[in-house]
Amino acid sequence: MGQLFTEDLKDYFQRNTQLELIQNNGDLQFSGAITRYTISPQATVSNPNSNQPDRAGQMRITISVEVEYINMTNEEENAKKPFSFFQDYDSRSKTLLQVETELVEVIFESIIQDIFTSTVANW
Repeated sequence: MGQLFTEDLKDYFQRNTQLELIQNNGDLQFSGAITRYTISPQATVSNPNSNQPDRAGQMRITISVEVEYINMTNEEENAKKPFSFFQDYDSRSKTLLQVETELVEVIFESIIQDIFTSTVANW
């Protein structure tokens, strides 16, 4: 998952800036890690005609990333920040396996846009 995020981040910056990607000693440097991946219930569903316990009707996938941004030409812009986003899905009609890939892509896209806005969007 970390590799997928890294590739998506690089692709986004290459599509939306004229920055050139290099391996070492760049003017802008990013490092980071996925710090949290959770799946949690958001809403319960009860069946009044059944003896079965309440169960989750809606689940939430949350992903958090911590990114360190270093600007070698303007150290005042250096920052280390957390970014987080979530997506909900109806667990009554879909399983995690059915929705995880799509929801992770949506979450990554939102986090990457936030990282971009927070770092180089003002260029």
